[in-house]
Order: sequence, then structure tokens, then C-alpha cells
Amino acid sequence: MFLDLFPVVLQPLVMHLACVTLRLSLSESLAAATINAAHSLGRSGKVGSVETGKKADLLVVDADR
Repeated sequence: MFLDLFPVVLQPLVMHLACVTLRLSLSESLAAATINAAHSLGRSGKVGSVETGKKADLLVVDADR
């Protein structure tokens, strides 16, 4: 069961390490993990950013804090 969650848990860790070890800003780290990763796989036309016509898994939460 944990292996199903592994990519979800690993991504924030990798982004954090990029910020700390490579001194990337949070926005640079996010771009590296999304649109730049999709571009490197030749998929940036279909995934990698939130735009009309692209596929995405998106969760919007309205919380008090």
C-alpha cells in the first residue's frame, strides 16, 4: 500500500532537496518538477501545467488555514 503513495510522498522531498542543495527558489523547483519535466519527456503539449486542453490531476481545497 505504501508503494502506491511513494510518488506522492517523494515529490515534495525532491523539491525540498532541490531548494536546499541546489539553492533553487520554490518557483524554480516547482517548474522543474512540472513543466520542465514534461518538456524533457516530450509531453509538455499535453501535461505539465494547468491550461485549457491539458490533462491534469488537480485538487482545490477551501480551508480556513
